[in-house]
Amino acid sequence: MARAFIIGLFFTIVVIGVIVKIPYVVIPFLISFCIAYICNPALNWLQNKTILPRSILSISIALILTITFIYLIILLTPLIYSQIYILIGKIPVYKNYALEYTMPYILGKLHQIDPGIANSAKEVINQCINSLFGVFMSMAYDLWDYTIATINALVMMILIPIILFYFLRDWNKMTNSFYQLFPKKLQHFVQITFADINRVLSGYLRGQLLVCVIWIIYYYVGLKAIGLDLALILAVISGLTVMVPLIGPFISIVISLTVGYFTFGASIELSYIIALYILGNIADGSIVTPKIIGDSIGLHPLWIMFAVLLLGFIGGPLCILLAIPIAGIISVIIKSLKNEYKKSDLYNK
Repeated sequence: MARAFIIGLFFTIVVIGVIVKIPYVVIPFLISFCIAYICNPALNWLQNKTILPRSILSISIALILTITFIYLIILLTPLIYSQIYILIGKIPVYKNYALEYTMPYILGKLHQIDPGIANSAKEVINQCINSLFGVFMSMAYDLWDYTIATINALVMMILIPIILFYFLRDWNKMTNSFYQLFPKKLQHFVQITFADINRVLSGYLRGQLLVCVIWIIYYYVGLKAIGLDLALILAVISGLTVMVPLIGPFISIVISLTVGYFTFGASIELSYIIALYILGNIADGSIVTPKIIGDSIGLHPLWIMFAVLLLGFIGGPLCILLAIPIAGIISVIIKSLKNEYKKSDLYNK
């Protein structure tokens, strides 16, 4: 069993390494696989509750998801492009504000400490501001790249439903074929272990998607009420960075405060932004994420914090993003091995 576990772990590491380096052609298959993985429980439930064949149900789910996604693309694309044009128009205003107000204020404070430091810092700060806004300008003016990306997404939407249909229709056959690769004595153990892993991962994915949607709506309504022009972009960033524990909330509040400072200056609106994010993070850490994700994967908060810090130290931001599902998978494997150990002669005798 130990040898099989080592071989399986090695195979998993190799697969992850290949996925990290996947070419563009494989992306539709990967997206379709993830969607099928999330939708398969619902498809199994419909198959048990109705008399319709699995093929018809698979086609129906693929068409519903495709139509929904295309509708969202049509609905959100004009909003996103309007936000980009607003950003292009605001960048020169932000730059002038930084050069005329922010930099003199910082240099004045430094001059009170040491005039020599202020003179040395003036050129450095000026270069930093020009470089920073140069990056923003280049990103904002790459509208052609965004257009090509949109076209590629629409083209991919033609291919993904077809691949998704085959994944949904043959999912149970593929999983059974995978289990049959193991020795017969291990097949029951592998099925139980993967069933628990599937429960953890599917619960995490569905829960994380719901959490992101909740916080995108929350931050959009809040930032729009405060009066930020880039409320949609900032809300999307803030909602998606929730997936990165510890670091994500810090990044989102810094970005929003920066935009708020260049929009309103040192005004009361900045305190509104801070209050908005503090309330959001408190609610997310104490209510939303624990209830929606924590309960579904069954991990103790200390185990989650340890996994985030350890994997972040080992692999950087990508591992922080995957820390919770990896911790859930490891927890399931440890529990399965512990149960097998308690059934063994080594434990009982």
